[in-house]
Amino acid sequence: MRKKWCLLLKSILEDHPLLGLVVVSLFLLVPQMISRNMIVGSDSIFHFNRFYDTAMQLEEGNFQYFSSMYGFQQSGRIVNALYSPYLAYLQGGLLLIAKTWFNYQLLSNFLLYILSGCSMYLLLKKLKVKTKIAFAMAVIYLSTFAVQYWITRQGFSSWGAALLPICLTPIISMTEKNDVKLDLGFYTALMFQTHFLSALFLVMIYLPFYLRAFVRSAQKVQFVLKTGLAIGCFALLTLNIWHALFQVYSGNEILAPFINQSMAESTLTYSSFYCLFTPFFLFIIIVKVLIVACKVKNLSPFLKMTIWTSVFFLILGSNLIPWTFLLERKIKIVQLIQFPFRFVIPATVLILVALALLLNDYHFDKLKIFKLKPMVVLAITQTVILQIVLLGNWAKSDEYIFSLINTTIADVPAHQVKDAFYSHDLNLALHYIQKSTPDYLPVHSEFDGSRYKLYQKQIIAKELSFEKSVEGDCLVVTWDGGKREKIQVPVFGYEDTVLRLNGNVLDKKDVGYSEIGVVTIPQKLDNNRLELRYLPPKFFNWSLGISLLSCAFSLVIVVLGRIKDAISQNVGDLTGHVYPLKR
Repeated sequence: MRKKWCLLLKSILEDHPLLGLVVVSLFLLVPQMISRNMIVGSDSIFHFNRFYDTAMQLEEGNFQYFSSMYGFQQSGRIVNALYSPYLAYLQGGLLLIAKTWFNYQLLSNFLLYILSGCSMYLLLKKLKVKTKIAFAMAVIYLSTFAVQYWITRQGFSSWGAALLPICLTPIISMTEKNDVKLDLGFYTALMFQTHFLSALFLVMIYLPFYLRAFVRSAQKVQFVLKTGLAIGCFALLTLNIWHALFQVYSGNEILAPFINQSMAESTLTYSSFYCLFTPFFLFIIIVKVLIVACKVKNLSPFLKMTIWTSVFFLILGSNLIPWTFLLERKIKIVQLIQFPFRFVIPATVLILVALALLLNDYHFDKLKIFKLKPMVVLAITQTVILQIVLLGNWAKSDEYIFSLINTTIADVPAHQVKDAFYSHDLNLALHYIQKSTPDYLPVHSEFDGSRYKLYQKQIIAKELSFEKSVEGDCLVVTWDGGKREKIQVPVFGYEDTVLRLNGNVLDKKDVGYSEIGVVTIPQKLDNNRLELRYLPPKFFNWSLGISLLSCAFSLVIVVLGRIKDAISQNVGDLTGHVYPLKR
């Protein structure tokens, strides 16, 4: 019986690679399914609030694109409109299906594994890589830091990493045909909707391939026109984000996300070196691929550019870049990066693609150490062991949360806090563990101290003194006033926020704002009722509609294109034709 199961598993992995990726993804979830423990990483609570907010919107049918009326202490702050809004609603839908945070973590991890594995596999098949090599690289990719960043710490960059391989398909036509296609705009928009920094990485990868294609193109006018069409496609697909950014940033001074003042310590050559050893043989792959690139002259242009672009990202992720010097100059793009080790994500994708092509098309003695089956087994084993170790922290009373920095935990027993993650009351865990992340808050005055502490003092510490509820498009705050005076109410005010106090709309001059935008208003004796609404910008619904329709239309076009490619591939396989990349 055991032998039959082994043969069946081998058949699935070798003959049905996509199904095999599903099996591997499920296997990687086994430690958590058995232990029933959680991994609450450094970014968990921030993202859980985002997804809880969209989940409640979907459940109650109360679409509030801008204001957070359910998550983030029901404070009316703007987050999702500026941070991958479509994916936030997808995650909210997953949360509704899961019903508990524990189930959601399993479901979201499974979806991430599937997206990452299929994305890498489909890219490699597009590059005419043999099935067994493409499958092996896809499985190894699941074990890399690029994907495990979400699994172990809930770093959102992993969702960009999941889609990055498939978003690289436009560089194939750039290299082989010196041409650009409309899908360049689609894939850039897909990444932009998913994760801003990952979209920047994607454009940085595109750039050398694009410039080479432009220089070698015999029809430059047509090339430029096609580029314009791709940019137009990108603009339509992301219109919702551009409109929201313009509206919010033009009327408010918005606090930028956390600026890491120790960027030089968050590099691949300093404290984050482990990224190069996840899995442990990734560093060996990098070294061997670079040796081949330096010594072999007959590599294809695509392969050469892939390898040296990966080297470029590895350099960016290291201390070879004077991060402290650049940070002191307050360069915006540097502040946006936050952690240089994130450059390992595009570098990992490109290195694995390069190795797959080398194993597929070349026979070098230096690559003989890379045996596919042992690498896959070792990658899966290391990933499982890592998860077992991290899941073990959940059993401890004082280390069940990855990071307590700027985190407030309710004064209740640890087991009660943990139990909340298994409760159908999704808000309970977010009530017990609160993080004072001030990203995207409206800045109303200069402040040299910690805005994290201000958030804790002005929002989290005051939460129990006020009752909050949602009525239609209004966030309603009620409380009892001891005397007539101006008090601070734990909600945020933006330029387009409308406040109605005890039935009367407050004029701007009647409202005060703290350094992080918390409102101060004149209360009356006894019962007080404040209604907060955010007025969507004019024509925003048009922008959203155009974006959604463009996404739906583009998705249909891409799917039809994939079907056509699959048919062509099958015909090529039947006739014996091979379509390798040019050398």
